[in-house]
Amino acid sequence: MKKCILVFLSLSMLMVTNACSKSDGEIKQTESMISSELELEDTQSSDIKTTVSGSFTVGVRDVIPDYCYDDTTPSVAVVTEFQSYPFTVYVGEEIGKQLEPGEVYVFTIKPVVVDEPKEYLQGLNLSSLVWELPDFEIIDFRLAEDDELGLGSLCLTIE
Repeated sequence: MKKCILVFLSLSMLMVTNACSKSDGEIKQTESMISSELELEDTQSSDIKTTVSGSFTVGVRDVIPDYCYDDTTPSVAVVTEFQSYPFTVYVGEEIGKQLEPGEVYVFTIKPVVVDEPKEYLQGLNLSSLVWELPDFEIIDFRLAEDDELGLGSLCLTIE
């Protein structure tokens, strides 16, 4: 019985040491593959420039202060897309004072150039896109017309 245990332990140790050892060639090959992939990602991401512009239609549920900077002046709108969950959008002090909760507005954004692929940005919903764009700024707004409500409310151009 002791011989069986000794043979089993010896074979186990031999298998563990063989499995854990790699040759220098394998390590160098793996390192070169990783470095070439990183270089490829760097060149691809630096060449991508995507412009986001246009407008979107949302219902304003509330206008609240931005509690980080000013806890009295309403500058953040709690909005919802058609049949979607609420999210916040920074609208600024001037626009925030003019918005009425319960109304549906069309907001126009300032064109923004980002270093993200067009396909990636097109796959995002509006609430995610608001947080992905670094310089997201609303430059204009108006009350929505009847034909601007519903599923066709997102008129952002991503090119």
